[in-house]
Amino acid sequence: MKETGASLLVRHEVVRLIQEARGQSIRLPSSTEMARQLSVSQRTVAAEYKRLTDENWIYGVPGVGTFSKPNRQYFYREAEHIRNIGIGIGNGLYYTIPRPLWEVQMQCGLRLYDSLKAQPHPIQFTNTNSRDFYSLLKAGHYDGLLWLQPSSMVEEALRELHREGIPVVTLFHKSDSLPSVIPDYAETGTMLTEALFREGRHRIWWLMNEHYFQMFRPGIEAVYRREKLPVEEIRFFDSPERFVAEFQAALHDSVPPDAAHVNWPRYCHNRLPEGWRGDDPSKCLWCFDESVLSAMPDLRGITFRYRSEEIAAEAVKLLWNQIDGIDVSAVCCKIPKSITYHL
Repeated sequence: MKETGASLLVRHEVVRLIQEARGQSIRLPSSTEMARQLSVSQRTVAAEYKRLTDENWIYGVPGVGTFSKPNRQYFYREAEHIRNIGIGIGNGLYYTIPRPLWEVQMQCGLRLYDSLKAQPHPIQFTNTNSRDFYSLLKAGHYDGLLWLQPSSMVEEALRELHREGIPVVTLFHKSDSLPSVIPDYAETGTMLTEALFREGRHRIWWLMNEHYFQMFRPGIEAVYRREKLPVEEIRFFDSPERFVAEFQAALHDSVPPDAAHVNWPRYCHNRLPEGWRGDDPSKCLWCFDESVLSAMPDLRGITFRYRSEEIAAEAVKLLWNQIDGIDVSAVCCKIPKSITYHL
């Protein structure tokens, strides 16, 4: 089952209670109590309690309650100061969190736990219509903040807090005043194109958001020029409807693409012939991002992903540099990448 922001909120609250117990077994709030405390549904709490039980974090005693397992990992040893670190995603107001962002958030949290000096708290603004993010974050009394893809209003609040001396790091979002960890899209475009060219596939169609494609394009064009191919052959679509229509026309004329990078696969899958959906690499080699592969791991093709562990390492390092007073300047750190083959 795909994690949502509401279920993650329950999970992190349970983990927080376990950390405070320092390895001792404790009785957790009932699903009704937890739902009321976190402003989520009782069904969400029950589902997350079941997942945590399956993962051997907690156990239930019929008619008595739900308890944590003793001596779970990541409980704190003695430290001079346990810092309160807030970790947020987007605008902090929605429940559905893309899995890649959830993985990075969890990795950041684990690295902060492992530091033995910090207790991370996922930030979720539940059941509020307020857009005064500055006041909401100020009220949290955070010693530092890590934020993934902040909205413009959240970033404005983060800038103000940073000016007041609170350490702040943003991920996947270039900022003029905040230490940032961002992907190198041009290099990613080069890596993807080179991987496809090695398979002898040159008629590549790209279906993705135009903003991101323009960041990918320099890397794509670099490969085409190196191979002495005209960059005019690069085909880009920002509409899945137009992509499918032109794909069908090209298929009818026997000149379809031999590779495609698709960011809206669910729309395309049922509208293209069998064998052109990634299940037959000999016909067409498809590229999907990791958020698709995590939901459909049986797909074949080439995908790229960012290493969430290394992203977290870079982000946490930048944050501790600020907290420890080593470096509080605004920096932009490009994260490492890898190509992963699914063939």
